[in-house]
Amino acid sequence: MRVLQGVQKLHYMEDINLPFFRELGTLLEGIVEQSEAKYAQQKQKIYDEFKSIKEELHRLEDALKEEELNLNAFMNFETLHKPKKELKKLWKEASKLCHPDLVQEEYKVEASRTMQKLNAYYSDGNLEAIQNILNRLKKGNL
Repeated sequence: MRVLQGVQKLHYMEDINLPFFRELGTLLEGIVEQSEAKYAQQKQKIYDEFKSIKEELHRLEDALKEEELNLNAFMNFETLHKPKKELKKLWKEASKLCHPDLVQEEYKVEASRTMQKLNAYYSDGNLEAIQNILNRLKKGNL
């Protein structure tokens, strides 16, 4: 009889607890669904942010490449034009020392020859020859 009473108590407890566990299961399923939905939203948000950052990175890389090209173009421009600037500077300096209008009468013929050579070297872009004439002129030789 005691066993029968124990079994009856168990059935009674099952009858009481069964609706509770069913409700608990339903609540837990809702919590899991909400958590999964929230996780999916967060995952999508992170993915969208990552995609946006990646696009910005590509944009910045492209801008950097363009700036590098601009810098290289500028450096090439400076490299190509530096000798011309130097040529003009040396030519002007030498011209002031040997121009026929700026020397005394007895040196005009030689100054004219030197000036013609200087102009020819300037037209040819011969920096070394102009430098040589300038060095000679600085020493006082036409």
